[in-house]
Amino acid sequence: LWPESDPDSAQANLRSAVSDLRKLLEPELARGRDSAFIVTKREGYAFDLTAPVSVDAIDFEQASTATSRPDLETALASYRGDLLEEDPYAEWAIRERERLRDLRLEALARLADICLSDADYPITVSLCEQALALDASRETVWRNLMRAHALSGDRAAALRAFERCRAALARDLGVDPLPETVKLHEEILREPHPPAPSPETKSAFQERGRASWLHHLGAVGIVLWVVITSTSLGLSLA
Repeated sequence: LWPESDPDSAQANLRSAVSDLRKLLEPELARGRDSAFIVTKREGYAFDLTAPVSVDAIDFEQASTATSRPDLETALASYRGDLLEEDPYAEWAIRERERLRDLRLEALARLADICLSDADYPITVSLCEQALALDASRETVWRNLMRAHALSGDRAAALRAFERCRAALARDLGVDPLPETVKLHEEILREPHPPAPSPETKSAFQERGRASWLHHLGAVGIVLWVVITSTSLGLSLA
């Protein structure tokens, strides 16, 4: 925290900072009394995780391991920005900031998988783009993005996603796409996946089916009427 200070000065700074923190968290705490949040240990200080308080970073870390769509959506909505964005160059915070960012990336990729299986292609595209903004070398995410575009009927966007993937891998890692990614690209070139029918399209199909059924029923009725009328006329003439 104070890399340019000597050990004695750094320890004095730490004791002063902890004292200020206690006063901020518990302004009514009497001098010499134990804090409900900050535990004093032989080797230093620790935050009491059993204290009656909610810490957003800890809550997100626990929620980010969820496997259901609603829980993942809730967890990602609670991530309102990187850790200590106001102090991006503090070396002591960089590792923790990157760890939480990786948890967000994994949660985005997991949620994209679920949305793709639910045929929710616009949301899948949005989630993949967010994940790739964090790490453009995730080929599994690129493949999900390609599939989402292809399954929604946007073949051109799927092919552009492959080109973006290839450019990102060459720029960041100096490698070519994996065989699985190339194979998916070839499949989309050869036989793009048809888009899944939307609820509006399904409704139109149902209306068309009902109209077709009524049309056939009417035709059968006309034929029966002609047969019955012809028979009656023939009997009358006879």
